[in-house]
Amino acid sequence: MTKQMVKNGSETIDVNWNHQADFLYIILKAALIMAFAGNEKALSTLISLAHKSIHNQQYLYEKSELHFLEGLRLYLAGDNVKGKKAVTETLQVFDTLSAPALVKLYQQYWRLFLKRNALN
Repeated sequence: MTKQMVKNGSETIDVNWNHQADFLYIILKAALIMAFAGNEKALSTLISLAHKSIHNQQYLYEKSELHFLEGLRLYLAGDNVKGKKAVTETLQVFDTLSAPALVKLYQQYWRLFLKRNALN
């Protein structure tokens, strides 16, 4: 699935903004699933593809979610300090933006990630 997404993604990077935003959303959700599954290789590939899809600051939420995913990837790679720092920074961004629902959601994602990957 990751290979097909990368192929399709490389073909849609320069399309209409709405389609690009939809594709980015799919990449980020697939990356979250890969993080929960502990699949660091697929997660890294999807993170790289997401970086290529973000061209400007209009993607603040997506950039924040991507930073969170990078924290999960670092955690899977064994760099727990940097991973937890990235997760904490993302939660702080959502808190600063007065988005308590996002803070709660991403705290739940963090706990689920740790549980599924048996990490502490």
